[in-house]
Amino acid sequence: MMRFVSALVLGLALAASPPAAAQQQEPSVASVRATLSDMAAWMLEYSTVLDRGGELMENLDEFVAILEQFDAGEINERTALARLDRWRVNNRTELEAVRALERGLRRPPSIADFGPSAAPLEFALHTARENLSPVLEEIGAVLEASASMGTEALRGGPGKSLEVRQRAFYQSSLQLVRIDLRRVEVQGAALDQDHPNRPLMFATQRFYAALMAMPTHELARLDGDNPDRAALAATLREAARDIRTNTAQTSVLASRMRDTMRWSQSEELEPLTQMIVRLMETFPDSVVAYNGLATGVDAAAACVERGDDTLDCWSVMDEQTRAPLEEIGRLERVRAEVIARSQAPAL
Repeated sequence: MMRFVSALVLGLALAASPPAAAQQQEPSVASVRATLSDMAAWMLEYSTVLDRGGELMENLDEFVAILEQFDAGEINERTALARLDRWRVNNRTELEAVRALERGLRRPPSIADFGPSAAPLEFALHTARENLSPVLEEIGAVLEASASMGTEALRGGPGKSLEVRQRAFYQSSLQLVRIDLRRVEVQGAALDQDHPNRPLMFATQRFYAALMAMPTHELARLDGDNPDRAALAATLREAARDIRTNTAQTSVLASRMRDTMRWSQSEELEPLTQMIVRLMETFPDSVVAYNGLATGVDAAAACVERGDDTLDCWSVMDEQTRAPLEEIGRLERVRAEVIARSQAPAL
């Protein structure tokens, strides 16, 4: 669900700059509105490819099921190996289909009309597009490595696959977060210092740090490194504090931008300023949702501090952040709709 967090960042970044750009030439208002709509459409196309890649990681559920059934004596080695081989072939077929989507994705729309100040944003767009292929290759590598480890475990006999299953789960969890973290980091860097979505991107990065802390800790344990639980709890507490600090900044910036747009006296820019006001009015709910993420991370930290099992604490965080994540996704879709509608003759 966190994939929604960054889907509209670039469109929102553009939404902050139209008034300045639109004053430079007569047709710029219509041009800006058309660009915003095209940007929203492109970002949805881009996110579709990235999400399809992320969905491949869900294939690991079948991988785990094969190993579990073999360990339980429900299937023999020959059957398990045959199923695992089919699983590997299916992964390759599905990955190739996503690669085809990636190859067919158009280049990002030009934002040259926005002037030199849009250069970082243009760089972010093209970097995000160029990163798609490497991300897909990383996903393929994780699936191939899991298949190889699974084959080795199956040939070792029943009861040998628990660690392999655990590693596959932890590695897939990390990979899914890293996929979106790349997008967030690139797009967040393109945002203006005063844009309210910039601190939300930092808050997202900190939440992702909390998400990655759990599987990273468990992988270290599997490697025999004896990871420090106190350090894990401290990492989670710090992430929660940083989320709240950044959301507080978002509240101030969104309010300031909304008030600035409301005082705009330009009739020519009125459709754009109305759109920005509508976008800014969604941010208070986003702040509440992000603070809900911080609460869930704090709950996981408290669980670790009590000495509970790390996986149980991970489940606590998952349960308590599910609703906030759904709300964040909903609000990003609302913003997408506002931006897309900005091309209409009347708002």
